[in-house]
Amino acid sequence: MSVSLHPDGRADTLRGALMARLVPAALLCAALFTALPLAAKTLRFASAFDPQTMDPHSIALLYHSRVNTQLYEALVNRSRDFALEPSLALSWQAVDPKTWRFKLRPNVRFHEVRR
Repeated sequence: MSVSLHPDGRADTLRGALMARLVPAALLCAALFTALPLAAKTLRFASAFDPQTMDPHSIALLYHSRVNTQLYEALVNRSRDFALEPSLALSWQAVDPKTWRFKLRPNVRFHEVRR
């Protein structure tokens, strides 16, 4: 990169101002990345109540459903007008009256899947 210097030294001033901003920003980024833990180990969640269950199929209270929606993501959700909308599933179709086929978003994995 070539920089032509003006007689009044403006290019030198511009370069100095740029370096004065980039160097601290680079040092800050490096410090933040080295301070991050390698793997998260504990999740602490403050709540007014203890959930009675973590089983999404046996939820009876609105509070429990709020806790579970923070932990689990559904295949489909409801929009504001209660229409079905995609969540983990991009699309779905009924194969027969008791069977549904879901097309999942890319890279969606369930906890028991091993690579």
